[in-house]
Amino acid sequence: MAEPCPTENELELYMSGTTPDDDAERMRAHISNCTTCTAWVADAEADEAILGDVLRVMSVDGDEVAADPSAETVRIELIGRSGSRGSSLGKRAQRIVIGIEDDDAVDPLIGTQIGGYQIVRAIASGGMGTVYEAVQEHPRRSVALKVIKAGVVSSSALKRFKQEAEVLGRLQHAGIAQVYEAGTHRARGIVVPFFAMEFIPDARSITEFATEQKLSTRQRLALFASVCDAIDHGHGRGVVHRDIKPRNVLVDTSGQVKVIDFGVARTTDADLAVTTVQTGVGQLIGTLQYMSPEQVEADPDLIDGQSDVYALGVLLYELLTGRCPYDLTRKAVHEAIRVIREDEPLK
Repeated sequence: MAEPCPTENELELYMSGTTPDDDAERMRAHISNCTTCTAWVADAEADEAILGDVLRVMSVDGDEVAADPSAETVRIELIGRSGSRGSSLGKRAQRIVIGIEDDDAVDPLIGTQIGGYQIVRAIASGGMGTVYEAVQEHPRRSVALKVIKAGVVSSSALKRFKQEAEVLGRLQHAGIAQVYEAGTHRARGIVVPFFAMEFIPDARSITEFATEQKLSTRQRLALFASVCDAIDHGHGRGVVHRDIKPRNVLVDTSGQVKVIDFGVARTTDADLAVTTVQTGVGQLIGTLQYMSPEQVEADPDLIDGQSDVYALGVLLYELLTGRCPYDLTRKAVHEAIRVIREDEPLK
């Protein structure tokens, strides 16, 4: 009896490169002998090319499109091409093209599936990538899905990605948003890592929460102590956060602290690959305001748990005073680095 064809969802997982090795080999053999599945894969590959063109057009703002006949030609072509396709990628390309016509910014991942996760909406976006609310199929639950930007991850980081991601998954602490799974997704030929993490609905940053709840100094210190306990848990297992700041320290509706993105920067080498300033030694990212003097040197060999301790000090300063210890407003990056390395904090 002939083996039944994979479902469309299974084929999409295969195309994304997230199918387990044994299943991938079985599906590869099936596709090579099945005209229906071969045609589906060919259509999906063509649709990925359409999406690439769509995103290229999206990167041109309205005034430039009007002045660029070649871009306008591509857009008109895409309307016809995407409208003739029946696959999910083709329909998504059509929606995006219509969005361009309506001058709406459309995130091409919303409504699609990565691994076993259906993306619902974008929550936040930063230098490393975008965090989405997504729904996991098994078990059925909402998750925060962080999709790392293409080009952010170095080839050496990809080699150890799964191994180190497993370490993050073993960080079991009430104050750390748990990493459920880490995997890779193939987008237009580029392997992009993703993290499925605990979703924290209606969360506030620690500073926002303290302000909204009008916490006393004693209450703020108690809240901060729970952050330190969570960071210490990670350090005890050899994981340095490297990007502690209010936006990465959330508080849920019950008042429970949840540290997010624990170790993600190191796991993906994002603190070396996402560039805001190039130095003679390396590269650095993130909010300079919370970076330690050794971290702004951009030498990964200098960064350890002490950098986290420094960032915790900056966080505590802001939590208690409502401002950061250094005024880096309107300062050039090189001057901000000098201030962090040489100046005394504001009294």
